[in-house]
Amino acid sequence: MTTQSLLGNGNGKRKNKVSAATKFLYTSKALICSSTIVLCFFCSIILVTAETKTNENSIDAVKENIQKLIGKRECRGCYLEGAILNGLNLKEVDLSNANLNFARFNLATLRGANLRKSSLLGTSFNGADVSEADFRGADTTGASFLGAYTLNALFGDLPEEEISATKTTLQNNGENSAEQDGRIISEPISGPERKELEFISPAVVD
Repeated sequence: MTTQSLLGNGNGKRKNKVSAATKFLYTSKALICSSTIVLCFFCSIILVTAETKTNENSIDAVKENIQKLIGKRECRGCYLEGAILNGLNLKEVDLSNANLNFARFNLATLRGANLRKSSLLGTSFNGADVSEADFRGADTTGASFLGAYTLNALFGDLPEEEISATKTTLQNNGENSAEQDGRIISEPISGPERKELEFISPAVVD
């Protein structure tokens, strides 16, 4: 019997150490994975809750603006994204600069309505009466006008005179203006005429 057989070769202890380390690693990985899953779960709950509140606020804003539109016949710059306004009589309403993305105006009456510079991405006007309505400056990307009555409706860019007038107004904002005879004058007010001073010689003192 050799000395190695009596004392053993130490492989058993090494195997025990390796197996213990492996178990520890597997346990640590399991704990990390479990913690990550739990953290992701809570994060998703928080995000869903926040998104739900945002959607609720958006829906409330749309409902409020619909009531304003129906009551006052105008809602300039209003948020009406996704609003359902099918079949309503919205003749000559003012919806300029409004967010009307994905709204529904199917079979509605919008004759003579002002929709200048409004956002109409994916908005539906199928079967609606939009005759004499003004869509100039509006973004109608993806908008649908199937079966709509569009006689004398205005599309395209804003008129040049209006654009130039807007630029002139912005340029003249910092200039002085005065009101005379009920008219606004943008030219600077001229001061009194300058008088030439006469030179007077000093008195001679004896």
